[in-house]
Amino acid sequence: MFVRIISFLFAAAGLLYSLFIFDAAATAQRALQLAQGAAALETPRAQQALLANADLLLKTSWSRPLDWHAGALETKSWTAALNARTQATRPSLLRESASAATSALRKAPIQPVAWMRLAAIDEMGASNPLCAAAVCLERSWRAGPLLPSALACDRIRIAHAAQFSFIAEGAQVDPRLDWYAAARPSPRSMMACLSFLSPESLFAVMLKLRSHQAVLQPSRPIPPSTG
Repeated sequence: MFVRIISFLFAAAGLLYSLFIFDAAATAQRALQLAQGAAALETPRAQQALLANADLLLKTSWSRPLDWHAGALETKSWTAALNARTQATRPSLLRESASAATSALRKAPIQPVAWMRLAAIDEMGASNPLCAAAVCLERSWRAGPLLPSALACDRIRIAHAAQFSFIAEGAQVDPRLDWYAAARPSPRSMMACLSFLSPESLFAVMLKLRSHQAVLQPSRPIPPSTG
């Protein structure tokens, strides 16, 4: 009888733990979807309404994901950063975003976008206990050299604001610029993103873009012989 009771308690604990994990992950995902919807809107009031709903989800979930779930903390960091664009309490929101990103990275450091956000927020005057902008950026590139082209451009622009030096001479292209080219942005997007480079350096990176695109371009079929 005692063994059965112990077995039942272990099974119940395992089920509760599974429900705990599931609820936290599902809550983080729903909040992320709301934040993505808010980011696509142009009306500040509509943005704030969606972001407030995302924040409420994260704060009121019974699994308390903001206490321990890295994904929920990263979403919280992003919603605060998005909110900082439209609200007068921008400094406090930036600090809130940095604090959530710091907690998320302490639990799961392989998050290139979170490191990048910390760098941007540090440049805007809200420091964090993990790193200054330059170190945050280096950690972002180590965590994920390749990002989608828009995010890769954001990282380059943040690095430029942090006074990084990007060198591209002849065939020698800074690996960070090469990783951006590997994301295959359009030539127009690349020229806009890298407008701070000298014409010679920009030309070298544009050649890198063409080489990345050529590798992915399917070969043309050989026409049948007519002889």
